[in-house]
This record gives sequence, C-alpha cells and structure tokens, in this order.
Amino acid sequence: MTYSLGEGPTWVLGHGWSGSATQFFPLMAHIAAAGFKALAFDNPAHGESEGQYGHLPGFVRALDGVLDAQSSIAGVIAHSMGGAMVLESQHASLVGKPVLLVAPVLNYTDNLISAVEHSGYSMKLFHEVVDDIAQAYQYPLSHIDPAAKLAQWQGKVVIVHDRQDRFAAFSESELAANNHHVTLIATEGLGHGRILQSDQLRQGFDLLLA
Repeated sequence: MTYSLGEGPTWVLGHGWSGSATQFFPLMAHIAAAGFKALAFDNPAHGESEGQYGHLPGFVRALDGVLDAQSSIAGVIAHSMGGAMVLESQHASLVGKPVLLVAPVLNYTDNLISAVEHSGYSMKLFHEVVDDIAQAYQYPLSHIDPAAKLAQWQGKVVIVHDRQDRFAAFSESELAANNHHVTLIATEGLGHGRILQSDQLRQGFDLLLA
C-alpha cells in the first residue's frame, strides 16, 4: 500500500518494524509544502499491506519494488529498521541520492539478536527461521551491515536521533557522524516514535535541500 502527497520530484519514505506509512503523514505535509511529492509505503505484513511475515530481506524487496515504479527519485527517508532497509538496498536509483535517517538501527544484527535473547524466544528456532529466510531471499544474516554501507554511501546523509532512544542505539549514530558526508541532529526526550513529528526532523529534511 502506498500513500502520496504533493507534486514534484519524489521523496520515498520507508517505515520500520511494527510501523506504518501513516507515521510519516506530518513530515509528508512538510515535504509537499516544499514543492516535492512524498511517497510512503507499508512494508509487508505492516499497515495495509498484505503478508504474514515481516523481515529485513522482505523490506528491501518491497523498497526495490517501489523504486522500480519510479522514473527517478529526489531522495529517501527512513525510520528505525527502515534505515537498514535503505542502506541494504542496492537499487540503482539510490546511488548518490540524499538520505534522511530517523532513529536508524545501524547495528542491525546485534540489535536483532539481543532483542531475541531478551524475549525468551528459542535461539535455536530463531536461527532456523533466519536460515530459511536467508535461503529464500539469498540474503545471509552475516551480509547485513548497515553501518558499513552507510560509511560507503555516495550521497549526503542526515541522521535525526534522540539521545534517550531505547530501541535504536544513539551511540551508533554518533559513530556514523564521524563520516564526512553524515550530519547528526541529536534530540532530547523524543524517544523512538515522537521524533517523527518533531521540528528537528523537518529541519533535517530542509538541511538536505540546502
């Protein structure tokens, strides 16, 4: 399911785990007011999209499908695991494009394993599921490294991240900001979700246009 607002060069917006395109509606209005088209989409098994299962390889495939349908894009915006989705995509239309990452999960694999361990879920079953997905998508977990791919990104990157984020490590964004093409905007007290409605996020988008 896709949602669009505005006319002009297209910015594609991708949400994270347990999210949906509707989280971007306030930012989409800002993008449209700036003379662009904002195009957000629901990932598999999220929002209004079909599917029973959600995982990063499926997210990447969904993003690539959205990009395939565009003649060109102006840039891309992603929240949480959506950041890993964008950075892991190898779609040609992303090359050299500006990216706005909101509370990105840059240490994706470590974050995933830690979450599973703390949930009490069977690690044996977890690895079996991961292996099944890796085989189906030809996408081994060991190949996933958003932080490394961010370091190699050829376009301008702005990260907006809250220091007290409990779901995505702010320290990883601090490390990423050591790259010359990455600018970090740190917020206080907005957490992982409310940051999507913040003035700082709109400022981050405007910075990419400067």
